[in-house]
Amino acid sequence: MKCKKCGFEWQSYGEALACPSCGGQTVLTQSEKQTLWEEAHEAEMIKDYDLLAKCYYELAEQGDERAAYSYAECLYNGVGVKANAEESVFWYRASARRMYPAAAYRLSVLLGDDTRFGDSKKQSFFWLRVAAELGDSDAAVRLAQVYEKGDGVDASHRHALFWLMKAAKAGHGGACLSLSKSYFDGNGVEKDLAAARYYARQASDAGLRGKLASLLFSFGDSREPAEITLPTREEDRVSLGKEAEAAGEYAIAASLYFYAARGGNADATYRLGTFYEEGRGVPKSLPEARRRYGIAARADHPEATLRIARFLENGTGGDKDLSLARQCYEKLEEMNVAEGAYLLGEVYRQGKDVPVDFPHALRHYRKAAALGFKKAETALEELKVTADGIYERAVSLEERGEMKAAVKEYRTAAEMGHAASAYTIGSMIEKEATKIEQRKEAVSFYRVSAEGGHIGGIYRLGLCYSRGYGVARNYANANSLLTIAAKKNYEGAAEELAVLKARKYRRTARRFYSISSVLYRKGKVAEAIKFRNIAAKLGSARAMFMLGCHLEFGDGVAPDRAKASAWYTRSMELGFDPARSDLKGGFLRARKKLLLTKKNIV
Repeated sequence: MKCKKCGFEWQSYGEALACPSCGGQTVLTQSEKQTLWEEAHEAEMIKDYDLLAKCYYELAEQGDERAAYSYAECLYNGVGVKANAEESVFWYRASARRMYPAAAYRLSVLLGDDTRFGDSKKQSFFWLRVAAELGDSDAAVRLAQVYEKGDGVDASHRHALFWLMKAAKAGHGGACLSLSKSYFDGNGVEKDLAAARYYARQASDAGLRGKLASLLFSFGDSREPAEITLPTREEDRVSLGKEAEAAGEYAIAASLYFYAARGGNADATYRLGTFYEEGRGVPKSLPEARRRYGIAARADHPEATLRIARFLENGTGGDKDLSLARQCYEKLEEMNVAEGAYLLGEVYRQGKDVPVDFPHALRHYRKAAALGFKKAETALEELKVTADGIYERAVSLEERGEMKAAVKEYRTAAEMGHAASAYTIGSMIEKEATKIEQRKEAVSFYRVSAEGGHIGGIYRLGLCYSRGYGVARNYANANSLLTIAAKKNYEGAAEELAVLKARKYRRTARRFYSISSVLYRKGKVAEAIKFRNIAAKLGSARAMFMLGCHLEFGDGVAPDRAKASAWYTRSMELGFDPARSDLKGGFLRARKKLLLTKKNIV
């Protein structure tokens, strides 16, 4: 290429259109390009191949894909220039990169068949797929043959038929003949003579007619068969797009992602968004990137959701929307995306569109850290260092008797997740609590303390669950927390755990005793005695007393006054008093019934 300003000459290879010497642009006008094409046409007519190759070269240097393909043909066949297969491959590739189907197919054939380029089967198959995707019918037929034979890929009749149909629709006679034979023989598809005749006539229209096609064409009705579809069609395009992206063929990758995205593939939509964001293979457009990310995010694509959240938070490619960005981060956390949980923690830590809330920030940081996100671990460490300093200041204030200021500092540190501060402030609130709201607040601080591993906080939270203090009674949670405290030999934890277990057994015993009472009223005495035995073993004094009655009067069992006396004694040791007024309507009535039954028997 020659600069119009300074006369400097260089090879641009269709890429560097700015003069390396003066920096001036050397782009030809449309009329100048048209003149070169006319000269090329005239040179071809008069067989002036030197001029023809020169015209193609000048246009190819300007980035014209058709001229690049034509110049590559000249180089490969030695027309107007010295034959040079290696350089021809360069120009075929340059043309193919600009989405010229014939160049992609020719490049595939050269890389696959010409031994001078070594073992390039992988590259050959890549460009063959690209050419077929770009609409080259010869490439589609060749790709169908590859799938039919399983040459380097898994054999697939369906894929072969799909690409043959693509070529047939483009008017490829050979594809029509192949399809006609497939439907006539039922090879890889259900036998269909009408479909075979349809493709035989298509082949005839394309100028081809084999013996079978001639026979089929001569008689019978024809019908176009249903289109073959591929369940992995969009995934195949995305896979090919990724290969193109890895090879630096961004324009091709963008085109493949575009068609896959149009088919509803979320990953392709996201990747196309990255191309628009970075200006790879397509003009840079942040609004378009934002739109693509939004579409993919609605399909729950994690990376796209993260990108659109960042765009919304920073106002990239459109207006800021911190509320929607926070919703995206929450969605990411639900999908266990560590960075999303961390960024949600940042939202609450910095108060972005929400009040500053350290407990919420800590919760999200911990989730991100548990998922292995290093920044979350760093954030937790920073908060811990800050909280430690506030706690030390609070202790100092308390020692000097400045309780009001100390409480304020304890509360600040507790909100930042400091376990000792949370325990201290929780204890202070509990001592003065007179309302349910105050109890709930104390429990919330104990919970923060317990989450931070403070043994006192664990014990107090266990007590709250055990006694229903400021929180719904939950024996499972209480047992878990008190067990931890007991193992650490925390004072009072073992005794409280024993009380909790006894209470748990008493509740179970009451249920068994209630069942026994229902069975007894229904006259199922033997079964009632079984359940009362279970309730007695679990510590039910009532069940012990009633077992004594059964044994004393022989109700459902053989009389045994010694055993009856033992049960009576155990029930009294547990504080059972059969003379209590609230029992007169129950146990005494039951005992009287047993006495009357005994007299009737006697």
